[in-house]
Amino acid sequence: MFVLNLLLEMLIGILLISYLIFKYFTRNNDYWRNKGVFYIKPKSLFSIISKQNEIPLSRNLSKLYTEFPNEKYVGTISSTVPVLIVKDTELIKSILIKDFSHFVDRGFIVSLPHDFLVRHLVHMEGDEWRRMRSKLSPTFTSGKMKLYFILIEKISDQLMTHLRPLAEDHATVDVKDLISRFTLDVISTCAFGLQVNSIEDPDNQVRTMAKLMFSDRSKDFLIGGILPMMPFLAKIFPITLSNPKVSQFVLKLVEDTVGYRKKNNVTRGDFIDLLMKLKTLEPDKEDTYKDTQKDTDKNDGELTMKEMAGQVSVFLAAGFETAASTTSFLLYELSSNKDIQDKLRQEIDTVIQKNGGVFSYQCLQEMSYLEKCIQETLRRYASLPTLSRKCVKKYQIPGTDVVIDEGVKVLIPIREIHHDPLFYPDPYKFNPERFSPEEVASRTGFTYLPFGEGPRICIGKRMGIMQVQTAVVNLLREFQLTLAPGMPTVLPINPFYPLTASTIPIQLVVSKRN
Repeated sequence: MFVLNLLLEMLIGILLISYLIFKYFTRNNDYWRNKGVFYIKPKSLFSIISKQNEIPLSRNLSKLYTEFPNEKYVGTISSTVPVLIVKDTELIKSILIKDFSHFVDRGFIVSLPHDFLVRHLVHMEGDEWRRMRSKLSPTFTSGKMKLYFILIEKISDQLMTHLRPLAEDHATVDVKDLISRFTLDVISTCAFGLQVNSIEDPDNQVRTMAKLMFSDRSKDFLIGGILPMMPFLAKIFPITLSNPKVSQFVLKLVEDTVGYRKKNNVTRGDFIDLLMKLKTLEPDKEDTYKDTQKDTDKNDGELTMKEMAGQVSVFLAAGFETAASTTSFLLYELSSNKDIQDKLRQEIDTVIQKNGGVFSYQCLQEMSYLEKCIQETLRRYASLPTLSRKCVKKYQIPGTDVVIDEGVKVLIPIREIHHDPLFYPDPYKFNPERFSPEEVASRTGFTYLPFGEGPRICIGKRMGIMQVQTAVVNLLREFQLTLAPGMPTVLPINPFYPLTASTIPIQLVVSKRN
């Protein structure tokens, strides 16, 4: 009898615990219904926990965007967190600019106090973000871009030297692999003053670590699926998103570089120098979205080594992956569209000839068709398929009674907006003329968001674009690009990767220019 009672008590305990777990994980299932918002309800507890990994987010957004064309926004649940997918451009404008104070944070990942490498500008929140943004904004002014251009051109010369013998043989090149080596060399030079020469030595340690930053996906489910449901775990356990090898490598690189420069009084005018001198810099007067109310406070003191490592890591990641991807996609489209490639090459020749036959920073400012080509590439292949924001204080959607509570995530489906035929007719066609002044003026606002908008617009936008510009100009001046045999006319995009990436290598034939 005693054993039977014990088993009964255990069964009741298990059932009670199971019920409490079920209620905890489904506590927000009716959140949007109670708000009167059109929503997609999770089908099961398992779908709540595994949704981000079971079905790619990009595929979900595409389905939600197209299946409910009359809805300005759609609610859903991701890892127990209410998420509002916003389609209305006026509401997007309000979230990103007009009512920015309600959506200061990106909400990409749960705070990870034990991971210094993710404590960079992209992931920082609230006052910490404001402080760091105020410190970093002077590092991307026009004056700094001119300095970086000189450094980038030196790396471009190495790229041309590498390609010339290949072009003699009409060689096929994995363009993403090659350009990522170029952009990594650029970042290594601009950030650390290092000559790593990835173009000729693709197996160097810096490139190995940079690749590890993006290839290690072992914690995706933990960071994206479990922690949003139980964020307190990140405070209890030393959970990190960054690979420990990468974290220690970047930190040591920063420590060694800073130590050497202080000891030997070395100044190069690169990113590390700027980080070391931040306490003496004024906020960037060219910063269109400077938050004047907040930027003046806490602009104090030098950065710690770990803070510097965090900022360098995002600089490294952005240069290695996003700039390389954009350049590769543009070269693919130029190879697919000979008329566009020829027209761009003609502009490059004309502008450089006009400037005395020398390719300079000024030349980039005069290449309007190149700018259109890059803009169209970023429309077709925006590096981030979505923009994420987290509500930091209650927000009433204008013209409605709907109130978004603190902690709710907002997603803006960039890829879907960029391919909406309402804004971009024949959206899968590569057409740089979409960005002529007349076309831009006639188009609905906030339908082009590759860098975001508002105060949290990508701070390194100019640096990234300049890398793309410089690589493309140098390549087209010397070479003709065509698709390698077997390359598809439409690139398959990997729906499981957090950034926009092709599922196959981009293979192009490089030949000497006629």
